[in-house]
Amino acid sequence: MTLKQHFELLAQYNQWLNEKIYTLCNELPSEKLGTLGADPTCTVLWFIKTGIQLDQVWLRRFAQHPAGFVSLMDLRYAASEPLSETLPDDLEQLWSIRYRLDRRILDLCDELEVCHLSYPLAYQNRQHYRFEKRFGYLLQHLFNQQTHARGGLVAALQMQGIVLDTTELLAVIPEA
Repeated sequence: MTLKQHFELLAQYNQWLNEKIYTLCNELPSEKLGTLGADPTCTVLWFIKTGIQLDQVWLRRFAQHPAGFVSLMDLRYAASEPLSETLPDDLEQLWSIRYRLDRRILDLCDELEVCHLSYPLAYQNRQHYRFEKRFGYLLQHLFNQQTHARGGLVAALQMQGIVLDTTELLAVIPEA
């Protein structure tokens, strides 16, 4: 297995699990998507939006890679900060955004060449600290971050009585 195949598998897993989750979210009444106790940061919608925003942040950073990935070209000069953008509360609109992000990540992984992964990519965080890290590690971080965000989403769904049969990567790993 190559690193390219590894990232392609993670992108496929990401898309597969997001589709499963959104299908299950459609079973919930809209009022349950945004309510879970008194804490607005523990709702199904909050976790969905957070996952979208974090992916948007990283994809905009990845758009600065000198490889000029076609899948990210329109993000190269994006003006606004994704975390300051307001996302809709409508599940169908969020799913449309999520679907496009997942498609973009699949396309990015399809464009990858091994030489792209070792390139040191510079970026700034929200506190304006500057970092420079190898692109392959940052791409792995994107997938780890998605797993973390989805874990909260799965927990919020379980509190609403929705249980996924599996969230394991094993479900999409092909047989040898």
